[in-house]
Amino acid sequence: MAGLTDELNYIQYDHSLESKYLPAIRSLIAKDLSEPYSIYVYRYFLCQWGHLCFMVLDPSDASLVGVIICKLEVHSIVLTGSYDDTFRILAVHSPRKTYGARKYSRIAEEYLGGELPIEGCLAPSIMASAHPNGAAGIGSSNGGEVDILSQIHQALEVVHAPYSANEARREAQEFLENVKAVDEAPFHGYTLASNKSQPAVVRHYALSLLDNAIKHKWADYTTEQASTLRGWMLELCQGISQADPLYIRNKTAQLWVEVAKRSWGTEWMDMDELLVQLWQVPDSAVHKELVMTVLETLGYETFFGDDVVVAMRQGVLCKGWTEITTPTAVLAEAIKNRNPAPEVRYGDEGWLVRLVTLLEQCLNGDINGNSEVRSCAVKALSVLSTLMPCTIPKGTAASKVVPVASRALAASQVSVQKGALELLHALYSRDDFYDEEFAELVAPMYEQASVGLLKELFNWSVVDAEDIDDDKYQFAKKFSEMLSLLGNYLDRKFSVVPTGSDIDGFLNLLVVVAQSQSLIVSIPVLVTWTRLLNNRLIGQSSANSQLIGPLLELCGSRLIRYENLPEDTQDATYLFLMEDTDTMPERHAFLGNYRRYSMQVIEAIVQLKPSDAISHILVLTAKTGVVAIEILGEGETVCHHWIDYGTREGLPKQQVISELQIRERLPEAIRKGHVRLRALSGGGGSLMIDDLKRLCSKESSLKLTGPLAPAKRRRL
Repeated sequence: MAGLTDELNYIQYDHSLESKYLPAIRSLIAKDLSEPYSIYVYRYFLCQWGHLCFMVLDPSDASLVGVIICKLEVHSIVLTGSYDDTFRILAVHSPRKTYGARKYSRIAEEYLGGELPIEGCLAPSIMASAHPNGAAGIGSSNGGEVDILSQIHQALEVVHAPYSANEARREAQEFLENVKAVDEAPFHGYTLASNKSQPAVVRHYALSLLDNAIKHKWADYTTEQASTLRGWMLELCQGISQADPLYIRNKTAQLWVEVAKRSWGTEWMDMDELLVQLWQVPDSAVHKELVMTVLETLGYETFFGDDVVVAMRQGVLCKGWTEITTPTAVLAEAIKNRNPAPEVRYGDEGWLVRLVTLLEQCLNGDINGNSEVRSCAVKALSVLSTLMPCTIPKGTAASKVVPVASRALAASQVSVQKGALELLHALYSRDDFYDEEFAELVAPMYEQASVGLLKELFNWSVVDAEDIDDDKYQFAKKFSEMLSLLGNYLDRKFSVVPTGSDIDGFLNLLVVVAQSQSLIVSIPVLVTWTRLLNNRLIGQSSANSQLIGPLLELCGSRLIRYENLPEDTQDATYLFLMEDTDTMPERHAFLGNYRRYSMQVIEAIVQLKPSDAISHILVLTAKTGVVAIEILGEGETVCHHWIDYGTREGLPKQQVISELQIRERLPEAIRKGHVRLRALSGGGGSLMIDDLKRLCSKESSLKLTGPLAPAKRRRL
């Protein structure tokens, strides 16, 4: 650099000088620039193009008095600078106007003259604007950066304008996609995303530039570049506010997740500490929301996602996840001989405790009148639901998840109730609890107070088939599934259910839910009954005899073929069925399954308690098959109502039918009167039953005669 003044020392930047001079660079930039960028921006330049950056030192004490930071672009060299007031240097667009600016430009020209790896002669330009105190400031650019940012704005306007021509919109979209491929895309993304004055659509696109770089170029970045990119992400997360649209906040949280999937537990060790710091920002629900979004998404991606990056780092991520979510005391007790793991957690409580504590605070607050408190509670429940399948059960018990979730279930806000239901459903979907874990996590739901709450909730969720409340109906469906899971645990762990549990009350609740007019609500519990009735400890209990009658009547009455009813039928069960199924094949498949489970319940009761089943069902058998049953109501001499079982080919040799099912075939005016039956067999025989009510009121076994012989008609 011959010919330059010797009054100052101009030295090329080197990474080894970072610890010594980076704080001074940061101070100089923050002091002298009218719109100072974040330190992460300049660290990116220094890491990416360190050989193009220079420092100006005072020869008397080697202190930093100026810095020149350059970056290499496709179409220009952009020179940025900051200067101390001592030199009173005014940096302007034309380097000819001041000796200082000209001198700085000559440094770049002399050094970069033979270094440009592109075609053509490119002159450096000064990115500068006049600073109020006479020092140089950086606020605008006449280089390539301004051009591309301006083009991004224009392209986004074309894409989102409702009257843009298709060809123009296609070209704009193609340009926006091409921007993602340039090396400076992350910097452009950070610049736009961190500028709160930019329109939301621009900031969202800017975040997508960072997202694309993390997903597709992370492996190509050096350690310094990856650290810079992570720093930008952290600053964006720290800078979110309630004024930012939800999709901006969610996209920002997604950046955190993408970085964590690629570096947490190896290069990035303080993630948990940074999350806790955001969590503890005073009076900032939006930062807690971001942390919960990160935890929810990262947990799901780690255990249930299909990302190849996660699959390659599954062991590290799973181990780290267990470390940061579980209380330290539980972790030490549950995994006593675990291999030493890198220290990734911060604090002893873990995220399960933090989330439950937050939920409890929300429930103690004004959850009805304060939408922010209510939203926070719903978000906490959502995150806990995601955590449940992949946490240590002892950690879940120690964090008091079940009692706090039960409190949320009793809340008066439907959104909170649904969130609590999803949480308990996720917890009880696990089938790997040991006896001690069952006693801590599942058994409390069989206590009298819990069973009473469950009954109240189901009664609240009942809706009118002709005026369905969607919130309540959706709740009822999920609620039935959760009760089914609790019933399944009762089947598996009945021997260890604590004394004093209200099992009779819980079983009565299962009968009530099975009797729901909606078959979709009924079927999960109906399936559970097929298991409970085959459990020798539950099914043979004399206390359950009172449940036999309602179950038999229910299952017998629902053997009818709803799919064959007229379309104008106003039966509530039929109306719910039409609401829940879209096509006839779907309806046929569902009803086939429902009838199959109903038959299984009937058969289980017949085998378990034949004496109790006698007064509720009829079983018709014939070796040549049962063709049909003709039903004659009071005063009828000609058959107008019947149950047809098909042609002679493939006739069923046995049919189970209830008195209720028979009477439902008759018009309402004669449904409760005298009823006669004629059973027809495939061999041409028949059997006349003169009084259905009398037959169903006593024990009997009638031998069939005539053409039906030697088949029997029997009421069991």
